[in-house]
Amino acid sequence: MGLIRQCSAGIGELFRRLFHSIVEVVWLVICYVYIAWWTISSFARRLLTESAIIVILLASGVVFLEIGSEVLSKHIELIHLPRWAEVLIVLLAFWLVYQRYKEFRQIKKESVFATTVTWLFEEIAQLHFVSGEAGNYQALQNFVHKVLIAFVNVYESKYRPQINVMLQEGDGLLRIHFFEPVSAKYEDGISFAAGEGGAGTAFSEGISIYFPAIRYRHGISVVDEQYELLETAYRHSEIENFASVICTPVRSGGITFGVLNVDSKHQNAFNMTDIHVAQVAASAVGMAIDRYRSS
Repeated sequence: MGLIRQCSAGIGELFRRLFHSIVEVVWLVICYVYIAWWTISSFARRLLTESAIIVILLASGVVFLEIGSEVLSKHIELIHLPRWAEVLIVLLAFWLVYQRYKEFRQIKKESVFATTVTWLFEEIAQLHFVSGEAGNYQALQNFVHKVLIAFVNVYESKYRPQINVMLQEGDGLLRIHFFEPVSAKYEDGISFAAGEGGAGTAFSEGISIYFPAIRYRHGISVVDEQYELLETAYRHSEIENFASVICTPVRSGGITFGVLNVDSKHQNAFNMTDIHVAQVAASAVGMAIDRYRSS
């Protein structure tokens, strides 16, 4: 009986120490999370730089490791975690907090990006007033390149896209007339007939088509916020090394002149907002072409 009583007392003491240790460690964790939250919030409000964020998180993590180890050793003499386990616990906590920081960073980037896209809309709207005189091809060329450059500049950091405008020529084929950036590479003499591939289908059907991953060779049509999977195979040439494409018709006054294509080397690079931006750019180009040809 005496032995049982001693064992019971020992187990009770162990649980008491464990409880006190957990309480103190929880408070330490709360303090660490508070520091991390304040740090990330400060970054979101542009009060701290990214380097300062990492330094503060690492420093507070080291302090947490040292204090936490002391608390555990003081209250739980029978339990000794190896040093590697303690380091692993702190790294795990740091990783969880860092994931939260990345979420804040993504929100901030999206906010800045949304503002930039709004600026692009305004820029295109302003360009309408300086789209040149009827019959002036140089004015048309300058205007179209300004629209394409504005689009590329907005999306450069996000997708590094290439953009081109294909116009229907006298033989009925679509060929590239304008593109940006100047480093863009396309197959020499590339052309599409109406109804052929993504560009040809976008032209003949008057719909925008998005190919999230060209290797699957199927596109998604976008018409008035309605989406439909198409069985249209994208014709991929040997020189092309991009992975996703937007094809949207260039038209004005009910007349379709060609197709605006946006491509990226990344799969699933674009979303529906990006398709809408491409449609706005294509509409601006269509109005300029209509004005040019109205002579």
